[in-house]
Amino acid sequence: VNNLTNSGYALEYRQTNNLEGIEPTLTERLPDVILCNEDILIKSMGSLNLTHTLPLSVPFLLLSNDAHESTRTKAIQAGANDLLPKEDLTLLAPTIETSLREFHIRSTQAALQENQARLSAFLSNLPGMAYQIRFQADGNINFPYVSEGSMALFGLSPNELEHDASLFLNMLHKDDCASYALTMNHAIAQSS
Repeated sequence: VNNLTNSGYALEYRQTNNLEGIEPTLTERLPDVILCNEDILIKSMGSLNLTHTLPLSVPFLLLSNDAHESTRTKAIQAGANDLLPKEDLTLLAPTIETSLREFHIRSTQAALQENQARLSAFLSNLPGMAYQIRFQADGNINFPYVSEGSMALFGLSPNELEHDASLFLNMLHKDDCASYALTMNHAIAQSS
């Protein structure tokens, strides 16, 4: 604790001295990081396995008297973020910062993947076609993205339209060309 407060952290912590107390301690309030301070690594691995069965995923750091590289490797393979030697905790604060940063990155990536999956599911069930238009400096357009609905609507695959936007333009009915050009010019003016 002194190492962290000396590093400028304002700490609020909960402590348990046995494996049975971990679950209630963790479910009472979600921590930012779990520090497991046990002398016997087997007990630490038991704690680690218990925390992975709970509905949370936070950085888990082991503090051990056995800080050999092989032990550290086993701890990380078991799911710990890192193992630090108890006799030298100078790396504790930087290790917590790194673990929290990595956790934040993983959480953000997972959220983005979930949002992407939802968007893909929405677009695949959307009647018609969804697409993204990019206006080029020469006045032409291209489609960086076209949904699968292009096949049902035009008989053209998304890949075909993404590679050749003129295929879409050629599909326009001649009576719609003027209103399409007006809409595109308005969109270009709005995006400038």
